Amino acid sequence: MRLCIVTGLCSLLVGCVASSGGVASRLPEGHAAGIISLSGAGFQLAAAERLGNGHSVTVFIEGDGRPWISGGRRVSDDPTPRHTPMLRRFLAVSPPALYLGRPCYFGMGPEVACHPALWTFSRYSERVVEAMTSGLRNWLNRQPGVKQVTLIGHSGGGVLALLMAEVVPEVNRVITYAAPVDIDRWSRLHGFTPLFDSLNPSGREAWRHEVRRTLIFGEDDREVPPAVFVEHARRIPGAEIIVVPGANHSFGGAEQHSIEK
Repeated sequence: MRLCIVTGLCSLLVGCVASSGGVASRLPEGHAAGIISLSGAGFQLAAAERLGNGHSVTVFIEGDGRPWISGGRRVSDDPTPRHTPMLRRFLAVSPPALYLGRPCYFGMGPEVACHPALWTFSRYSERVVEAMTSGLRNWLNRQPGVKQVTLIGHSGGGVLALLMAEVVPEVNRVITYAAPVDIDRWSRLHGFTPLFDSLNPSGREAWRHEVRRTLIFGEDDREVPPAVFVEHARRIPGAEIIVVPGANHSFGGAEQHSIEK
């Protein structure tokens, strides 16, 4: 177990996330998205929106990014992901659509609240889920025509999508790509210290029956291997399980699957 990372975390002071760039810096020239900031339970969340007249919105949540550096020996100053496959998906889907950032990602604050625990051991905590559901709620309150929400998340973003769907009544569908649905099993698999302040989807005893859940795994994913996690995914009531041949954790193979609202 990498117990040394606990010491590394405890030695850090609360500080600002020195982001390598906001959402705007990741968007291609000529994009049709509006860059916005959403208030969520004491945080400002980076986000992008593509408005439309539909009654159903698709919300995209990126993976964990870089919580640790130096092979897990140091906590990252900036967890913002280098690769943003959900941002590409957000730009490709029909509007309305929302790209929703996590607390302290993309250089957002406030500085005093951005403790490294939020992107390490507490990355799926009640506080993070509350911040993101609150941010989504504030956005939905400005979209009176939206009645249904599809949450789509990659990797750890898929974990958050599953958790958020349980407390946002408008959510009627969740799609995850390469989501470690049992975070305790994931920690043991890779020899990591457990995410002791995070919610584990595999430990839920009750799920909203009206939510359709599609959990997609990559056949060649070494980070979240389907041979380990499909059995845990099947424990989620009514979950549809898909394993994409030849796809790895970055999930280029996800492009083979259409997103339905």
